[in-house]
This record gives sequence, C-alpha cells and structure tokens, in this order.
Amino acid sequence: MNTIKHNGQTLLMTANKQWMTRPDDERFETLEALKASVDQRRQNSYQVDVQTREIGYEVRNETLTATIRGDKFQANHWSFTQLASLAGAPASYLRKLSPKLAADCLNEWMAQRESETVKLLVQPDPFEKAQTLRAATSSSYGRIWDSQVVGAAEKIVERSGGAFFNPKQWGENGEEPKGSGLYASDRDVFIFLIDGGSMVDGGSERDQLNRGIILWNSEVGKCVFGMQTFLFRQVCGNHIIWGAEELREIKVRHTSGGSERFQTEAMPEIK
Repeated sequence: MNTIKHNGQTLLMTANKQWMTRPDDERFETLEALKASVDQRRQNSYQVDVQTREIGYEVRNETLTATIRGDKFQANHWSFTQLASLAGAPASYLRKLSPKLAADCLNEWMAQRESETVKLLVQPDPFEKAQTLRAATSSSYGRIWDSQVVGAAEKIVERSGGAFFNPKQWGENGEEPKGSGLYASDRDVFIFLIDGGSMVDGGSERDQLNRGIILWNSEVGKCVFGMQTFLFRQVCGNHIIWGAEELREIKVRHTSGGSERFQTEAMPEIK
C-alpha cells in the first residue's frame, strides 16, 4: 500500500512516487487526453500467437531485429527484456554486446529451448519497414487493456456527477498549477482521482474526509491491474496524501481470462 507515518497521520505515498519519477512526455492534464492516447495505441496494436522456434534475430542497419515468419520486428526496451527471458538470457548482459553477437547468442539459446507458444503485441509503424514489438508474453496471458482502465476512471467521474477529478500539482516558477496524477508510458498507465481536499486547488482548511481512488495497469505485462480506494484529509501539490484512512486494495493478475475478471471483480468495486 506504500504508506508511512508522520506526526501520527498515515501518509499514502503511491501517487507521490509517480509524481516524482514520471517524465513530461508521460504526463497528461486531463482524463480525456489520457484516454485518447491509450485508445489510439490499442487501435493501432494487434496480437499474434507464434512458436518461440519461429523467432529469429538478425542485424539490420546496425540494429538488432527480430524476424518472425519473414516479417521484421523492432523490439522496444521492455519487449526486448521479455524476448531475452524467453531465450533464458539476461537482457542486461545482452545490451552490453554488439548487435551481431547478441543476435548470435539469442539464436543459439532459442534453438536449444523447447518451443512454446507466445503472444506478441505488435504496433505497425507506417514510416518504418520493421513493426514495433510492444510485448512478448506467455500463452496464458490474459490482457487487460490500459484503455479499459481509463474507461473505468471515466465511469467514476460520470457516476459521481463530475465530483472526482485529478488533483493539480505545484506550479513551477510562479506558474499556475496544472492538472497531474494522470500518467501513461509505452508499458503502463496510472490514474489518481479525488473528490476534494486538494491544497493547490482551493482545498478547505476544515478537518473533513474526502474520497480518493488510484488505478494502475500494464497491458504489456509490467504489472497487474490494481486499485486503491481510501479516505483522506488533504493531498499536497506533490501528491502526498495526508490522513489516509480505510485503505482498501484489490489486484487482478493478467492470467487467462484477465479481461473478463476485470469486468467481474474490479468493475463492481469501482461502481
């Protein structure tokens, strides 16, 4: 749950960690902008099942490239780690090798392993001949799409009559505070919503409890779907949550039927 104690109060640090570490290109001011981003990458991605023995490696333009049934795939940092794991090889070691040597090692190790079915998540690039490989997961992987989770957040706002919002963050150099608490990278999404208590956005000094909810997910296998609900007194502009009470957390693993279990287990809690 990522909590600490300060002057007798329980501080929830989950959202603060995201605020501290996310680069600018992973931050979104509005839920609508976040939804548009994750919807687009879902629409532009497709899944294909292959056997590991069908995956080979070669060097194109001094870059390590995966070849599958004659097609070229450019792995990103995350999917390369997954591919290396399939071959039983440490990705951190392979990244230190030349592309040619890394390709030879992967081909050798993959040939020695028993073939198995893997699910590839692919995103075509209209400007490149090699498609981007976003994920390489096991045959039992049950994908929960990031867009499903953002859609659930939209339902929270809708069902509350607009009471829930993403809190603002501290402004820089005297600038007006901007919305934050909404993040997405090429491998995950994180959403922080509250219905009051923001110390940056006209929060009241009264000692009253407000509601908060945090959602996170990774459609490429970085983490499970998770949700935290809680009551709290205030949230700072750096998204430290003060006076947290009644903390609850549920998680749904991306195993077989993950998308269906998201609907049957998580959605009732959200409602």
